[in-house]
Amino acid sequence: MQRPAAAFEPAVPARATVWQTGLGVALSFGAAAPGCTPARTAIEPRRPPAFELAASPVPACPRDAAPGRTGQCACADALFNVLGACVGPRSGDAYCGPGARIESGGCAFRACGPRERVDLATGECVSPPAIWGASGCSDGGALRARGGRWACIPPAAACPRDSTREDGTIRACARARRCPPGSLFEEPGRGQHPSPARSDSPCRPFVFEGTSSELRRVDVAVWASVAVGLNGGHGSSDLCRPLEQESLEPGASPALWVHVLLAFPHQDVSRAHAAVEVRDEAGRAPSLGAQETARRSLETLVEILRALGGEASAASVETRVRCLASLAPSPPGPAPGSTN
Repeated sequence: MQRPAAAFEPAVPARATVWQTGLGVALSFGAAAPGCTPARTAIEPRRPPAFELAASPVPACPRDAAPGRTGQCACADALFNVLGACVGPRSGDAYCGPGARIESGGCAFRACGPRERVDLATGECVSPPAIWGASGCSDGGALRARGGRWACIPPAAACPRDSTREDGTIRACARARRCPPGSLFEEPGRGQHPSPARSDSPCRPFVFEGTSSELRRVDVAVWASVAVGLNGGHGSSDLCRPLEQESLEPGASPALWVHVLLAFPHQDVSRAHAAVEVRDEAGRAPSLGAQETARRSLETLVEILRALGGEASAASVETRVRCLASLAPSPPGPAPGSTN
């Protein structure tokens, strides 16, 4: 991906160290202590090689998908279309997060009682403390709980992944436009990466016929540009939504730079692993909670990516994007008659 201009570069050193984790890899910035030889492999960030395709590549269906009656790709029975891949309920629920579950149309919050709200971190239905009063947030935000902690977050962040509140109010969430498996919805004028199969359709294909009928080629740069975000710009809602729901301490920088490195051993998409590092605008590490949220967010995306299978267009893809977390406000004054 194209590196951003210097003005948009986060305060992150050029050299990154990676080590194995349960997901695959994680990034660590900074030099080792003098005299220490860490058991890690240093990787210099590099631009991935160009995706070599035929002059007129043919879009194809990904793994576990086939052309339906309309000619468009469709997932096999009991599978869900998530970020262009066909996945089972477990991967779909992991993508949606603890407070939501996957449905045929996308993610939906778990149902709670009329005075309850789902805890975004635990999935439990909880009631707001009386100190918040009946109105909850006075600044137009949405009152939500995360791990037992209550805060007002932006209305769009109060929606599950793959949905938003376009009018900026706290009305019902609207699900994002869904494209057939093997393609992703891209807003007109947003893409910056040349695509050999680009058309006027907002559904951008990223899976193409390969060297055999059983091997598909996946343009991982296109997938990452939509599912993660363009280098130097705003991160996608798929990556940033869990961070938008994360409440930082007052005084912390809400703007977070998320550095993502996707690697594909032997260019096998099913073996994809990832590295992630988070810094604020000053180059400092945010709270451990925000770092863990970013790691888990990326982990669920990589699980979706692996489900595509096929041959990757590049050995690695790297991008740095900007997400906005929510600052935890002080709760309003006690409600009349409240002792909390």
